[in-house]
Amino acid sequence: MNQKTFRALEYDRILEMLMTAAHSEPAKRYFQNLVPSSDKDFIQKELDKVEECFIYILKYGRPPALEFSDILLILKKAKAQAILTPHEILEVEKVLKLSQEVRSYLANADSSYLKTIRERLFNLKEIIARIDQTFLTPEEILDTASPRLKEIRDRIRRLEARIRDELNKMIRDPKIQRFLQEPIITVRGDKLLLPVKAEHKDSIKGIIHDQSATGATLFVEPFVCVEISNQIRVARSEEKEEIERILQELSQLISDSYNEIKQNFESLSELDILFTKAQWAHQFRASKPILNTAGYINLKKARHPLIEKEKVVPIDVHLGKEFDVLVITGPNTGGKTVTLKTIGLFCLLAQSGMFLPADEGSEVCVFSKIFADIGDEQSIIQSLSTFSAHMKNIIEITQNADSSTLVLLDEIGSGTDPEEGAALAKAILKFLFKKGSKVVATTHYGELKTFAQQEERFENASCEFDINTLKPTYRLLIGIPGMSNALYISSNLGLKEEIVELAKSYMSKKTLELTDIINEMERKRKELEETLENANKLKIEAENLKKTLEEERRRFEAEKQRIKERASREAREFVQRVEDEVEKLFKELRKIAEALKEKEMLKQLEEKKREYENLVKSIEQASQKEEKLQSKLPENLRLGQKVYVKSFDAEGFVESLPDSKGNLTVRIGIMKLSVNISDVFEIEEETATKNLVSSKKAVEVNQKSIDMSIDVRGKTSDDAILEVDKYLDDAYTAGLKQVTIIHGKGTGVLRQAIRNFLRRHPHVKSFRDGTYGEGEQGVTVVELKD
Repeated sequence: MNQKTFRALEYDRILEMLMTAAHSEPAKRYFQNLVPSSDKDFIQKELDKVEECFIYILKYGRPPALEFSDILLILKKAKAQAILTPHEILEVEKVLKLSQEVRSYLANADSSYLKTIRERLFNLKEIIARIDQTFLTPEEILDTASPRLKEIRDRIRRLEARIRDELNKMIRDPKIQRFLQEPIITVRGDKLLLPVKAEHKDSIKGIIHDQSATGATLFVEPFVCVEISNQIRVARSEEKEEIERILQELSQLISDSYNEIKQNFESLSELDILFTKAQWAHQFRASKPILNTAGYINLKKARHPLIEKEKVVPIDVHLGKEFDVLVITGPNTGGKTVTLKTIGLFCLLAQSGMFLPADEGSEVCVFSKIFADIGDEQSIIQSLSTFSAHMKNIIEITQNADSSTLVLLDEIGSGTDPEEGAALAKAILKFLFKKGSKVVATTHYGELKTFAQQEERFENASCEFDINTLKPTYRLLIGIPGMSNALYISSNLGLKEEIVELAKSYMSKKTLELTDIINEMERKRKELEETLENANKLKIEAENLKKTLEEERRRFEAEKQRIKERASREAREFVQRVEDEVEKLFKELRKIAEALKEKEMLKQLEEKKREYENLVKSIEQASQKEEKLQSKLPENLRLGQKVYVKSFDAEGFVESLPDSKGNLTVRIGIMKLSVNISDVFEIEEETATKNLVSSKKAVEVNQKSIDMSIDVRGKTSDDAILEVDKYLDDAYTAGLKQVTIIHGKGTGVLRQAIRNFLRRHPHVKSFRDGTYGEGEQGVTVVELKD
């Protein structure tokens, strides 16, 4: 593989897209220098990592923006005991803070790779805290950097105040005011001075530091301030020494944690690369390719990523099983070259650890070499014709091709005499085939169609052209050679029939027969497609009818069950009323018997009561047994299976299988409920699968569409609370763990109103002020309940 192939297949343009999408300097440099690998095991591991990141983004949203510089040279400088600049120290801190953010983002990582990455990120909060208390900006070091620095700066401020007081006294003195150009204090450099009229320079004793452009004003430092200025100069020298000591101390802290910081940097760099690949895959609806080393390519609904989504036509193309050489024919602008580039580019992308903009199950071979001769390679400087330039490339290809090579040739043999060009094209294709290479070539030569039809392991293909609309459809048809359709196009455009017939008379009988055969094949193919389309429509109608009948049956069964339950409930209520009446009657009879002192009657009453109770009990047992026999309880529950929960009169999905007591978890909407298996009934599997998929899609859409923060600055408290309430509901439904409310600092009224509201909100677990870098008191960071 070489840069010429990369440019021909536009691989370099994909790398530019990835460089733009990447955030960190190391990731941008990685994509700038990315070269496809031919190590299948390495590529597979890279694809597995990208897949983990791809799935994690679907579940938990995008990661923090990993924007940071390459700090390896800074770390080496610190390790060599050099003093780092404030800017360098803050660049290191940026990596440490991002490490904390990423650790939080990966809190739910349970897959092998992302969990390992999280464990490799050290939380060096002591160094972060020390840097935060030292710097406000790279140019401004805080007083809190050290007690000594604060003491020195307080002394400087006191001395400066003394100078200002002395100068203010002089300005207010009427005797001195007349010597001044204006009664103000001016600043020159770091000196506080008086603007003295030039003619009175000897009237105010002091040091002249500057004069105005006209020379009329002198800027004088009175002697009374000189001594104080000297003290300030000494203090500033002490301040500089203390700042150097602080920088040295911070540099030493970074040096002591060199290995941990370096590991954090490398882990973040790797994550930025993989998440960039994963987000690119999301953007282009790409899927993970299957790899092989058997020379097999099978692309399903492949979409070239550089063609606009609205215009790109997916293609199906395969190579390497039934045939090793594919010859594509068809009219110009019909999509032949795009097909060629798509095949080559997809192989390069897969070997670079990238997902492919194609359907699931697409498969590519890991080639050790990929060569492409595409486009007009004419060189004016070298005085080469188009044919000569192509041949120069093809000579290089034939010299280096082997059994692990993919060769892509556009308009092979063109640019010279058609007979010689076709003969040469046949020889080149046959030679590459004998070398064991996999070859895809485009051509206009009719002889190559016949050649591909006759040769073993060769196959024809064409890019479909609609004769009626005179436009290409860009569909690739494998097994059918293409036609230039010049006579048909000319006739449809209005060329006289006698001219068309005369042109046919000049064509060979063999060519006309071949044209008729191909046209007949095309006609039959379209008929078969129409038949298949009608069959599919009938199949869909039948399936819809089946679904409707199944739904009606389910509704009937459900209604039947409800009627049965209502009847059972009414029966139990009736029995209870009868029992109450009978019990009341027994009590009255017992009172009468006791009053009459009829012991025999009492004995008979007790026996009758026991008989009645046994009868009621046997009826209840029989009823329960009947219900148990008639209830259709699920036997083999599966995770994700749709079920009907009788006690809630609602449908849901199985979240966990029954335990030893028969209890399981069922999700109904956003609620997870614990129910017993006796309360659960099966529902048709096809409906369950459909609803489960749509439910998953809804969650995915919600996670993609809900931002991690909401901005309510400038709104009234009532309006802000309404927006926050809706936002928290959406965030909770989407499964977000943490969100940020941006309310600004201002007077604090909006902040307090929002916090009072959060204290009683059912979805809020806790909340806090933002930290440095998050917005501090201008934001509230909210942790949501599970």
